[in-house]
Amino acid sequence: MGKSFYRMSSQTTRRNEMYRSKEHKIIAGVCGGIADKLGWSPTLVRALWLLLSLFPGPMWVLYVILWIVLPARSRSYAG
Repeated sequence: MGKSFYRMSSQTTRRNEMYRSKEHKIIAGVCGGIADKLGWSPTLVRALWLLLSLFPGPMWVLYVILWIVLPARSRSYAG
């Protein structure tokens, strides 16, 4: 396997990773990052997150955990 295979597989891996979005950021970029990962509108993801947060469950705790765990997308990433 040549260099192009390894280059392609590293780009595929990078595309599959989840990041906090810097472009679609309101609080920490978590919903924007999820929207980027799924290919959805950030507004739709935020609305769904807010709706789910109204029901019992740990949505706000999950948001804070994702804020801490997910790395911010670097400027050089062009996914």
